[in-house]
Amino acid sequence: MMNVVKIDVLLPCYKPNNGWEEIVLKRFSTLTTQFPTCSFGLIIVNDGSDEISFLGSIFQIKNVISEVKFVILNKNMGKGYALREGLKISDASIVMYTDIDWPYSDDSISRVLEEVVSKKCNISAGSRDDNYYTNYTSDRKLVSVGLRTLIKSFLKLKVSDTQCGLKAFDEKGKNIFLKTTINRFLFDLEFVFLASNDSNLNINPVKVELRDGVRFSRLKWGILTHEAFNFIKIIFKHIFK
Repeated sequence: MMNVVKIDVLLPCYKPNNGWEEIVLKRFSTLTTQFPTCSFGLIIVNDGSDEISFLGSIFQIKNVISEVKFVILNKNMGKGYALREGLKISDASIVMYTDIDWPYSDDSISRVLEEVVSKKCNISAGSRDDNYYTNYTSDRKLVSVGLRTLIKSFLKLKVSDTQCGLKAFDEKGKNIFLKTTINRFLFDLEFVFLASNDSNLNINPVKVELRDGVRFSRLKWGILTHEAFNFIKIIFKHIFK
């Protein structure tokens, strides 16, 4: 008898736009039909959003998806922290995470997940091409392209586009992710850095595209200033690894 692969979809959530529940339900349903031999669960982490308004969303989703878990954080801790808290309660052999608005196309999500389901790698990381940045604000484009240049120049990781918010991994990848310590913007970079320096792990980049109509907000420069120090910390880890 064939063992059924259990997959958890992990979604961090902070002040989502109205109607996010319908997006999650629709996209989750589409994903499960793309992998009919797998068993899916959903984990949503409320990273400090208003808890009272969130209760209605919980009931709405639970009425449709039985295999759903919620983690409620009392204050906003950052996406990296939220993902680690959600990952701690996952019992699936494969986990995929993305943003609450599922900004990537169905084909992109399927390709990223398929890499791990078919055991081609331990970690599958979405990788964005130049066309992706047409939907970015100028500040986000500057930061993203600049960071990729720095990564190629200094860190030489197996994946240069570390900040794409779509990744899937198996239990080995899960163990690496739980070793990350950065709470906000650069947790993805720390994850890829740790994975790239583990000779027992395979990490593959997979080309992804945005779905139609997705737009991004501007970055807060206070967060970027803080993350600049985190980048320096990662550089020093690379030098003295």
